[in-house]
Amino acid sequence: MKRFAFRLESVLRWREAQTRLREADLQRQLGQRSAVLSRIAEIRKERARSHGEARGPIVSVAELKMLDEYVRTSLERERVEVSELHEVDLMCDSARSAYADARRNERLLRMLREKALLQWNIDMLREVEAQAAEAYLASHHHRGT
Repeated sequence: MKRFAFRLESVLRWREAQTRLREADLQRQLGQRSAVLSRIAEIRKERARSHGEARGPIVSVAELKMLDEYVRTSLERERVEVSELHEVDLMCDSARSAYADARRNERLLRMLREKALLQWNIDMLREVEAQAAEAYLASHHHRGT
């Protein structure tokens, strides 16, 4: 009997490569999301620290103006980062979807391969059974003559 060969093996390898690429893209997007979240947290921490420094017993008007300007700038930076976070979240959702599709396509080909292997095993067993029956009949026919 010939050895098992899956006709779509090269397609399966390509699907596996696509899955790895989609996973790497998702990881890259998640890394960007993490970086944006870190920047937002750092902006908030700096703003909280600046409020704490301005609570001394004597605070001049100039210091209050500087603090107000810093808070406005900080809030604007945070708004920009939150907007970027929204964009990155959309890209993450898209990357998750692409990764899920790639995994599903790969899984489908693997199932087709398993089904083809099962059918090959059935055919091989039938062939072995037919050869055994033929050998049995030949040996009994030979004894009978």
